[in-house]
Amino acid sequence: MTGSFSLIAQHQPVQILNAILHRGRVPHALLFTGIEGVGKRSAALAFAMALNCSMRGDRAYKEGAAPVGKPADQESHPSQAACGRCRSCRKTSSGNHPDILQLKPAGTFIRIDQIRELCRVLAMKPYEAEYRIAMIFEAHCMNPEAGNALLKMLEEPPDRTILILTATATADLLPTIVSRCRHIRFNPIPAHLLARELVETQGMDAHNAQTLAVLSGGSFSKAGELSKSNWIQRRRWLLENFDALAPRERESRDPVRLMAMASLLYSDKASAVDFLEMLKTIYRDLLIYNYRPDRLMNPDAAEMIAGAAGRMEEVDIMAAVKAVDAAMDRIRWNANPRLALEALFLTLAKSPEMN
Repeated sequence: MTGSFSLIAQHQPVQILNAILHRGRVPHALLFTGIEGVGKRSAALAFAMALNCSMRGDRAYKEGAAPVGKPADQESHPSQAACGRCRSCRKTSSGNHPDILQLKPAGTFIRIDQIRELCRVLAMKPYEAEYRIAMIFEAHCMNPEAGNALLKMLEEPPDRTILILTATATADLLPTIVSRCRHIRFNPIPAHLLARELVETQGMDAHNAQTLAVLSGGSFSKAGELSKSNWIQRRRWLLENFDALAPRERESRDPVRLMAMASLLYSDKASAVDFLEMLKTIYRDLLIYNYRPDRLMNPDAAEMIAGAAGRMEEVDIMAAVKAVDAAMDRIRWNANPRLALEALFLTLAKSPEMN
């Protein structure tokens, strides 16, 4: 982590955080929600750095300082409301500031012993900073006991203590926790801005960057993960073989080919779910092709999509999406991914009479 935090297309969160800094009235608890990889963690770190920057009150610095993620064109901006040079900023940037604490899941969950230890530390006065700031990343991973322990802290927060929670959605947290936090929503990054960022920072080919920006659903970190897992080639292979799921003649479906597809696409639980998300983008394109062909998520496969859309009724496409969602749920609940994919492919290739 460096002293510069990238925020992409998060105009409203940036505006809210800058207003809090400007007014100087900081809520004792903030909740940042949104999908993974849209800047929640970067914003939390930048805000923590800004709150404890030793030059924040200096007039000369204030006149030349940049806000948290200057939002002029809603694209990629350094988040430097802090000077980035003082002792406090350097400690925050290196992850060594004694008054800026970070907590994340230990495995699958955030457990009660982690929250109890955090509460013990927060009960003490800050060592050297104006504020002691505790960031709880992926707070939706708290088990019920941990959530209740944190609630006690939120009900009676220690003086000069700020808590920043990140989570995917408010529904994933106890309502009583949400009600005690200032909620700030982070949105998925628009595909064209995410694609530009991937080209500029990752050196990615523009076409591949656009494809990954769409497949990632607006998540920078997800796009990076997909680029490292050979997903571009896997997607291309799926598009080339999609006719097996929507054959020109219903009786021409090939069970052996379908089983081979399932075995080639499965490697682990996470990749199986990612594959099914990608498959849903194809079915989504089939649904809209006759109405908005300019809005395809897979524009490079327009010819294939046009052909498949002409062979499938909308009711069959909707049934396919429902089957994909059901398979995703089974895999998430620890069904064997390969068996789930095999069963799904056979279902998708059946004629309407057999569904």
